[in-house]
Amino acid sequence: FMKFNEENDGLFDGIDWDYEGNDNLDAPTAKFTLETLDIMEDFTTEAKSQGLIVSMAPAESYLDASVDPDSIDATFSLRLDLPPRAWTSPEDRDMIKGFSHAGRQCYAYVIAKAGVESFDFISIQLYEGYAPYVYEVTRAGKNPVDTIMERVDGFLGGYVVKGMPLTSSPEYEVKIPPSKLVIGIANRWADGIKFCKIDPKTLKDAYDRTKNKYGEGFLGVMFWTINEEGDDAKSRMTHALKKEFQDLHPS
Repeated sequence: FMKFNEENDGLFDGIDWDYEGNDNLDAPTAKFTLETLDIMEDFTTEAKSQGLIVSMAPAESYLDASVDPDSIDATFSLRLDLPPRAWTSPEDRDMIKGFSHAGRQCYAYVIAKAGVESFDFISIQLYEGYAPYVYEVTRAGKNPVDTIMERVDGFLGGYVVKGMPLTSSPEYEVKIPPSKLVIGIANRWADGIKFCKIDPKTLKDAYDRTKNKYGEGFLGVMFWTINEEGDDAKSRMTHALKKEFQDLHPS
């Protein structure tokens, strides 16, 4: 890749890691292999050493900072076919109709091997299908700003992932500085049931609380996907986010 990029006048500015599982739970790619994760780490460090931008966008379950530290949810796994951790009651299980496409802390391994400094930013996909976030807000009735802050506090303060296949230690503390943390949301395609809907004002309130608590806000917000933006400016997520955050970078 590096040679190809050089031969094509720097066609690519960098790479964003967004490997996920497979809709077919019997497929080989319904789980990671350590070889794949090691390739991600090796590519990351090499790309960063050559000045390319490197980012990752893990689904929330792949890098979950809001887990109970004493539960299995804080333990590394290669599996990408797990039931979503928060949806445990019979009513919840009936609602998700057998959905079983969650991971468990798998991206922590790549960060541990490459070092968080190798990433320009890390975007947490709160819009993962049946993510813990959507459960806590829609089913448990938690305040959405408080729920985002639980994630922010977890990443900025650090949380420990156990059972890591590392030679140094089976435990690793995932800790992301605010300057590298991005909150990932969905735009108008989200149904607010399987995929979360997050109001831009909620994000701005969380940003302000982060800044007041840590001296700086998280790096920013991303959304999926540009193809689902509205036909007029006022219905677009880009417009709504700019309206909320414009005071940070006034034109």
